Amino acid sequence: MYCDAWRHARVGIRTEFLPNGRRMSYKGLNDSHRRRALVPFLAAADMIPGMCVSLAVSKSVGTLFRRDASPINPALTDCLTWSESLFERVLRIVHVVSFWIAGISRPNQDVLWFSDEDEIASNPETLKLLTKVWANVMNNYTVHPLRHLKCGTTKCDDGSNSIEDFAAIPDLVAGGLSDLLTAINGRYQVGLVLPFGGTCKAKAQVIGHWLSQQKGVLQKVVLVIDKDASGLTITRLNFSDCSPSCS
Repeated sequence: MYCDAWRHARVGIRTEFLPNGRRMSYKGLNDSHRRRALVPFLAAADMIPGMCVSLAVSKSVGTLFRRDASPINPALTDCLTWSESLFERVLRIVHVVSFWIAGISRPNQDVLWFSDEDEIASNPETLKLLTKVWANVMNNYTVHPLRHLKCGTTKCDDGSNSIEDFAAIPDLVAGGLSDLLTAINGRYQVGLVLPFGGTCKAKAQVIGHWLSQQKGVLQKVVLVIDKDASGLTITRLNFSDCSPSCS
């Protein structure tokens, strides 16, 4: 199997560092067991043959999907019951996921999406609606047919923590990036290299250092959507030993 190396390393890390089924998460890194597990956990993630794509959206952007302006498929009117913030968040995530799947998938491929049990998938009804919205949006991105699109949450884990650990990777990256980007306070420009300085949290710097490494088979991409006088901009951030540069 493609992920056997990661699975084997993951089990070893759990045995050594994560007793009693502890879950890895960015917020949970105040726990000493999780802190010790962070570096080997991220190193093991480098064994996954795939892509770790992160998209940060500046607060200056505001809304990308207004409920009163975005066309809604009649079959998806249930999503109008979502709050404005949830509506915005779901569509941002669904469109980004669909964009990348359209670009890297192959015809008749099965696609599985696992999420934390957060607001976008907090219960079976919300998860079912998320799946319907995703399938609808996905149809507008792909130029080839896919076979099965399935959404699940970490609740689907069989007790081995395999799904939990897989979902923990983007959780760690998202938490670390939030703190890293806060530390530079939007001071990024194309061709510019910036140090984070002493204001950045240590756990975020560990994750930034990991993002700077491209030693494994896992490819890491960090994109930022921002806004300037001409409109929306998209910048790719590169990390060099936890200092960001733009391209």
